[in-house]
Amino acid sequence: MQRSLFSATYTVAMAFLLILAGCAAVPELPPPPPTLTPTQAVAQPRPTTVIVIQIPDVITADQEIAQGHYEAGVRLLTRASAAYPNEAEIGDKLAQAQIDWGKSLIRDADDKLVGYGQATDHFSSGMAVARSDELRDQIAGELAIAKSYVWIEATMAALGQALDEGEVGSELLEQSQTMVSEVDRLLQQRQGDPVVAALAGAAMLTSGQALLLNEDIDSALRAGQLCARAVELTGESEQTSDCISSADQRTKPTPTPRTPPTPSVARLKIPDMRGADVGRARDYLRNTVGFTSVEVLEVTDPAQIGGDVCRQGVLYTSPPKGSIVSANTKIVILYRGSTNAPGLNDCNAN
Repeated sequence: MQRSLFSATYTVAMAFLLILAGCAAVPELPPPPPTLTPTQAVAQPRPTTVIVIQIPDVITADQEIAQGHYEAGVRLLTRASAAYPNEAEIGDKLAQAQIDWGKSLIRDADDKLVGYGQATDHFSSGMAVARSDELRDQIAGELAIAKSYVWIEATMAALGQALDEGEVGSELLEQSQTMVSEVDRLLQQRQGDPVVAALAGAAMLTSGQALLLNEDIDSALRAGQLCARAVELTGESEQTSDCISSADQRTKPTPTPRTPPTPSVARLKIPDMRGADVGRARDYLRNTVGFTSVEVLEVTDPAQIGGDVCRQGVLYTSPPKGSIVSANTKIVILYRGSTNAPGLNDCNAN
């Protein structure tokens, strides 16, 4: 009995020692995680994918914008953007709608200055919601053009008032040249845009008219160039024609009227025609010598005959023989008249 009890005690002791030895060899394990009760559990968000083009407000907005109903489209996209604030695509759609709305206001406005002013507000609204850098750059460009248009229109208005008063100050004149540089830049950016072309043509004409108020030739030359460019952009008008004409008058000297030179006339010598037959003498002086005007004059006064009053044929010429005169000088052949004239009756007796 005692031996059995000792044996059992020995066995338990040895087992306990073995357990202690084994525990020394086994590494200590980390404590198990605490068990959470249902009230302590943390809910994790589930990632969701939104297909923007399937959002009802976006669908309807696209339809409205396609029909030109920009106000309705912008209202719907604004609501969709508020509902899905993390969707960059909706923000860009809203920004693009604002851009298109602004451009339509410019296109349809009778007064382009008003149109650009209204468009500026929409471009600014688009910039506030745009997400992509590309779109923001586009809006920045539209804003710059709109602001330039407004500034150019304001400068032209000031120039127009100064032209009405007949005096453009040096500061405003310098500003007009800056305006020309600005419209050149717009023409490069918006090639083929009729609105920009019309603006540029008007700006160049106004600047040219202002330059004509100066007296120097350089200003007139520049004015002519600007008005010629205005014709290229918007066509010829009464104002552009007047501008170019005025510039030409100032830059091109007025030709001095020249009297056409008198054609040279040959100078001829009158031959001695005394005693010649009157008719033959006349023909000779005209056809052979070359006098253009030959007349025949009858002399009946013996005092004018001189010498032999009964001499037949040519008595003398006027101018007299030997004179050198121009070919268009009138030559008069004098001959003895009727023998029945007083003082000549004795010739009949001979």
